[in-house]
Amino acid sequence: QKIANTKSLLAKSKENTKVSLEEVRLIEKEVEYRELLLRNIDNQIRSSELKVKQKEGRIAELNAEIDQLKTQYQKLLMYAYKKRNKYGDLMYIFSAKSVEEALKRKLYLEKLAEIQKKQMRLIQQNKILLQDEIKELNEEKKKQLVLADQKKVERAEILKTKQEKE
Repeated sequence: QKIANTKSLLAKSKENTKVSLEEVRLIEKEVEYRELLLRNIDNQIRSSELKVKQKEGRIAELNAEIDQLKTQYQKLLMYAYKKRNKYGDLMYIFSAKSVEEALKRKLYLEKLAEIQKKQMRLIQQNKILLQDEIKELNEEKKKQLVLADQKKVERAEILKTKQEKE
């Protein structure tokens, strides 16, 4: 009877050992999957950082373009201010030596006004693009913060799981 009891206890012990070994294997798998998730999060963070750098470069380009457009627009306005006169445009047109020259001068003045309007539109469009780029940049930075927080949580879980395994 004692031998039978010992055999049954050994069988139970083997069963418990198998269950314990299976638990350890499952814990190892969990750690492995969490580490895989951490690598994925790291890749996402690196990708996000690259996007942020690209956006910052684009913002710098747009700022430079806006500055250039403003300088050009300023020159146009200075020219227009210097040439301003109530009858300046008309006098410029009528002082032509021929009708053809007068038409060319009229077209020149119209083109100059159109260029001024176009420059202003370009400046406004670039400002809008700049605002959009800045908004996207801020969103990318928020995503990075979320991913970093998620990474911290996963690291803590891995440590907890490893301690449980030990």
